[in-house]
Amino acid sequence: MNKKDFLHINTLDYSYYKIKKHSIFPLHVSKIENLVNSKNEIFKTFDKENLLTRKKYLDKLRNKIFESSYRELNKINKINRSKKYWKIILMPWLFQFLDRTFHKYEMIKLLSIKKKYNVYNLSEEEIILPSCYENLAEIYNSDEWNYQISLEIIEYFFKNKFTIIKKKNNLISNKINRINKKFNKIFFYKKKIFSKLFINQNIIFFKGHLGYKDYIKLNYNFNQLPNNFVVLSKTAKFKKDFNIRNKNKLIFKIENDFENYIKDNFFRHLPVFFLELFKHYNNEGEGIMPTKPKVIFNINKLWWFTLQMFYTANKITLNKTKLIGYQHGCNYYLYDSFFHDHEINSCDLYLTWGWKLHQHTKRLGVSRTFDANKNKDSDKILIVNRSGNKYFINDSTLLNELQWSNYLKGLIDLPKIIDPNLIKKLVYRMHPSNNWSEKEYLKKKLPQICFDDNKIEKSIKNSKIVICTQLDTTFLYCISSNIPVLTVFDFDRVNISKKNYLLLKNLQKQKILFENNYELCVHINKNYYNIEDWWNSKKVQNSISQFSNIHALQEHNLTGRITQYIRQMTNSSRN
Repeated sequence: MNKKDFLHINTLDYSYYKIKKHSIFPLHVSKIENLVNSKNEIFKTFDKENLLTRKKYLDKLRNKIFESSYRELNKINKINRSKKYWKIILMPWLFQFLDRTFHKYEMIKLLSIKKKYNVYNLSEEEIILPSCYENLAEIYNSDEWNYQISLEIIEYFFKNKFTIIKKKNNLISNKINRINKKFNKIFFYKKKIFSKLFINQNIIFFKGHLGYKDYIKLNYNFNQLPNNFVVLSKTAKFKKDFNIRNKNKLIFKIENDFENYIKDNFFRHLPVFFLELFKHYNNEGEGIMPTKPKVIFNINKLWWFTLQMFYTANKITLNKTKLIGYQHGCNYYLYDSFFHDHEINSCDLYLTWGWKLHQHTKRLGVSRTFDANKNKDSDKILIVNRSGNKYFINDSTLLNELQWSNYLKGLIDLPKIIDPNLIKKLVYRMHPSNNWSEKEYLKKKLPQICFDDNKIEKSIKNSKIVICTQLDTTFLYCISSNIPVLTVFDFDRVNISKKNYLLLKNLQKQKILFENNYELCVHINKNYYNIEDWWNSKKVQNSISQFSNIHALQEHNLTGRITQYIRQMTNSSRN
């Protein structure tokens, strides 16, 4: 093998290899242009694999691992918590970890089919472990963690395809240590003089996507003060339990090499809030949070909020507290997604934006609408864009490398299809996460386009029509508000029910939904100057009404309906 055939992992080690002959993995190792311009067939090959088949496998694997791991974690932590308790706190991590490592394994496997490589292992630092859910996504999206996990997978599976050369590099080691230090946090509740006033509270409203006034109204309806608990953080101090992490193996039925890897490495990668810091998170809140609440109303605190997740898990299993969830995004019920499944399965009652799945789901309506009264001189075409994870997760709601590359190319090409007389009316609105620095990249590629930084409400009032380049939450808010809006949807990417398929096809028939940017732009070019006439036509309004009734229902008395549902639940549990 040619000694100059080196493989670099990502931006962390790119500078070390840039003077050598090498292959790029992944596509975006040094800058976003590498992703957009790459002709790497490996990614195209992977994209042709059935996303739904992989999702089905990972769902099955996640459940199999959960059944074994929650029992082991009970033993290790010397407790006896129920399966429901562990599903709330453990499943979100399993989703993130399994999906990311499986994708990494599949990509490296494809990469190694045609060629052998030399690769440098430039750091022997301990694997980065999340200390809380608040930093988990940032760690798993970091170059540092992905560098470590890629090398670990190469060493475990592909030693015959890679010559691994160990060499110390202080720069890389320092970067990994800085990430460890940056995210080494522990969260706790701030103790207040008046905390005891809330100990006997019956209803807990975890703040989410409702307004501050809404929470005041909800608490008032139950004759209680808003529970204004405060969460603080500090540097976590703990010693890793290497006796468990390095020696314990997870026992479950192994069906392939990847599952064998999970068996051997599950405890090595287990976040510290399940092991070293478990006691803290499991007990934190005693004497501060309500002791025996009847109901917890939770919008988005089943994700990324460690204290609230542990508190919720304890109360619903030990005190038989009822958990009410409320939809907080577009993808729920529209197509298969772990996010949808996890929230609905965790809740005793789930309030939706219009759909009803079974007796534990109730219709409520969207959490937000926009003012449909436009400014008199509103003439902009507002194009609302998405972002993407820097490192892929296997879920229908997200894009892989090739899909994200094609999406960015579509945004670059879109102005070429628009009528030249409308170019100056285009306004691009980028997602605030900007994970790939795509806003800066597109600004350079599209100097003639205006980019929007206003609040979304102001941007919509200044726009004649809104274009959502994916079927997203903004699209549902606009549809519910009866604001002219278009969207793009790929029917081949996701598994949808017959009912939703017909609803979406009806939107497509009325030129509200399109399968590509070209057809959308043709519609804009033809109808821009009479967009209101088209939007308010009988057929278009009927299509909007049918869709909104299921996915974007408008409820003018949200707090009143929520209060009603909570009272029904507390009365039924009392009986």
